[in-house]
Amino acid sequence: MNASRAAALLFFVGLLCWSGCGSDNVCDKAQHAVQNLVNAVSGCPAFTGGGDGGTTLIVAYNNATCQSGLSQCSSADQQTLSNTFDCFSKINRCVPGAELPFAGSILACYPPTNSISQTCRTAIGF
Repeated sequence: MNASRAAALLFFVGLLCWSGCGSDNVCDKAQHAVQNLVNAVSGCPAFTGGGDGGTTLIVAYNNATCQSGLSQCSSADQQTLSNTFDCFSKINRCVPGAELPFAGSILACYPPTNSISQTCRTAIGF
């Protein structure tokens, strides 16, 4: 996987975590997921560009945005987001030479697009 595609993927993960949550429980999970992803990405220079530990690839978590974003999401949407953040929180640290399986583990966490309502997807930028 080339570095620009990896960067785009990780940026999207960050964007989802930054803007896509709402109840305290889901927002807490989003915050933990972002922290885990920053740590996980930092293991592979191919994703980080070598020096920043991946922090420029993952948007900073914003609790206020999180709290307001989920007001547009149903309880089923929130459960799907919660499950997604749980999955992101379990991703292991990237190991140089194993970038493709690492990227696959991130992709495996994404829910099917139709599992989140259009209203929620619009509100969270998904």
